Amino acid sequence: MLLDFIIMFRPLFDSWPLSALWLLIIYRLTIIVYRLCFHPLANFPGPKYLSVSSLPFRYRSHIQGLFFKTVEQLHAEHGPVVRIAPDSLSIDGLYAWESIYTHKSSGLPEWSKVPGHFFPGDHNVLINAPRETHRRQRRAIAPAFSNVALNDMETDILRHIQELLRALASKASNTQESSTESIDIMSWLYLLTMDTVSDLIFSNSFNGLKDGMQQKFLLGFFDSTQGLQIGSFLMAYPLLMPFLPLIYMADVGGLKSSYKYGSFIEAKAKTRMTTGLHSGARRDFIVYMTQDREDAAVETSEKGMNDLEISQNSLILATAGSDSTTTTMCGVLYYLAQPAAAKAKRAVLDELRSAFQSEEEVTLRNTTSTSLPYLNACIEEAMRVYPSTAEQPPRVSPGELVGGHFIPKGTKVYTYQWSTHRNPAHFAQAKEFHPERFLPESHQQYDKRFLDDRLSLVKPFSHGPRDCVGRNLAYALMRLTLVNFLLRFDYELAEPKEDWFANQTVKFSWTKGPLRIRVRERNEAR
Repeated sequence: MLLDFIIMFRPLFDSWPLSALWLLIIYRLTIIVYRLCFHPLANFPGPKYLSVSSLPFRYRSHIQGLFFKTVEQLHAEHGPVVRIAPDSLSIDGLYAWESIYTHKSSGLPEWSKVPGHFFPGDHNVLINAPRETHRRQRRAIAPAFSNVALNDMETDILRHIQELLRALASKASNTQESSTESIDIMSWLYLLTMDTVSDLIFSNSFNGLKDGMQQKFLLGFFDSTQGLQIGSFLMAYPLLMPFLPLIYMADVGGLKSSYKYGSFIEAKAKTRMTTGLHSGARRDFIVYMTQDREDAAVETSEKGMNDLEISQNSLILATAGSDSTTTTMCGVLYYLAQPAAAKAKRAVLDELRSAFQSEEEVTLRNTTSTSLPYLNACIEEAMRVYPSTAEQPPRVSPGELVGGHFIPKGTKVYTYQWSTHRNPAHFAQAKEFHPERFLPESHQQYDKRFLDDRLSLVKPFSHGPRDCVGRNLAYALMRLTLVNFLLRFDYELAEPKEDWFANQTVKFSWTKGPLRIRVRERNEAR
């Protein structure tokens, strides 16, 4: 019978091209059957098309930038643990935050990062460094974000905010009617954060708020970061690598621009490292990163950072620090301008305008979460429903239980803030903007509808020993900026019926279109 079978199909293998083709088909079918039936992740729920190949996941995530929407649907259909690729799972924050991201007891293995997830050589930077490298680098840079350091930065932060207000005032109406000219507040907030963060890193601001020549260059910076996703996609498929030079030269997806801007920031860092700290000058981030190091040239060190690590971390601090704060501030302003949030907008304006008689009174000390609870609730709610980081970079399982599920060793695990924060199982009216849920229960505007919300699952800055080292600075910059803006101006959306979120994608960070508003300078502020 076997002989008859061989004779029957022999014509299919008469030539080597046909033989090679059939062997390839058989090989691929064998892989598909293995991944569906025998793979260690075969019993986890999820669509079959995602289980047999990584291409749908990578294309939807890296090229389209829409997998954050797909995974939200998958968790709604399949529960808190979903298979999203042959070797990958997405786990809801309900299980992931404490099992994967939290501090590990001595001797327990870490859920490690995936080298090269962002770009080749990303093991040199805080966001993707191995455990010991991360500890060393974090010890060096963490003092730059302490309360003492923030107090030293306060004057410079407020100076840049005043530059923003002056720029906006020149375009605002000074009558009771809003200006007919609209402005893209997202671009102006990007310029503010880039100017501020560059000043704090290098003691040398980019001056985008004042220098028209710099503005176009700086605003192109964030579009270029999407090019990293193109590079990451190509590196996952070696057969596509021969096309990399062509794609790079054509700047497809901003790939070439991403390296241009990266080189720009790294050159700034190298220049700053040669100048040293001047007497009486504020300690900038470069000073913190260079202190206590043993040798600037060595690749590994027990203390501080070497030159390569400093230049690459400067790039991460500049981009992540600017993008995340801008995204959240835009989210706050957009949501507060919606008709459904009229009550919330009135509440936050009343809070601010009763707390401060003038902008000169606004300081770090009196813009805390306790002194301005409603503003803080608006910021927290914006970061819940529109997290500046929609997804966490993958971790690799050492072989552990998570939420009652054994996650085999070597499995890549993703956690999406977008789907966790908007999960109706965790939050009442989960996809709507309701700042009241973050108010203390003693606050007169607290709403008991949100009493059972799992606010501990809101992790816009990640969680555990690898959470965002700059969160204190982010909160300070957002609060100071929003307070000053709302004291100085009234505003409204230029296109109130336009859904600003509709066409946004996520490729490491959000790709955002202009957020156009009309502003009117308040009589009380003049």
